[in-house]
Amino acid sequence: RKQSFAAQKGLVLLTDLAHNLLADFQYRALADASFADWGLKRIVRDLLAIPARLHFRRSQLYRIDLASSHPYAEELLICLKNYCSRSFDQ
Repeated sequence: RKQSFAAQKGLVLLTDLAHNLLADFQYRALADASFADWGLKRIVRDLLAIPARLHFRRSQLYRIDLASSHPYAEELLICLKNYCSRSFDQ
């Protein structure tokens, strides 16, 4: 627990941002997947916890390797490809 008001305000802003990013990911990336009806807690627990390796080139993400043994890896990879290829002004 933070004692200063500024720290508490910063923590609230960070949690709001995290929630909004997760909600956007759920809406845009998972809408057509079997994960569409999952809540945010389950998305974090079961999808975002999949072991992965991110590859960057010149500060740009160019490849994501998910643990192929995970039961959700293949479908999540399709969702991530669609999410990353979409324009964010849709």
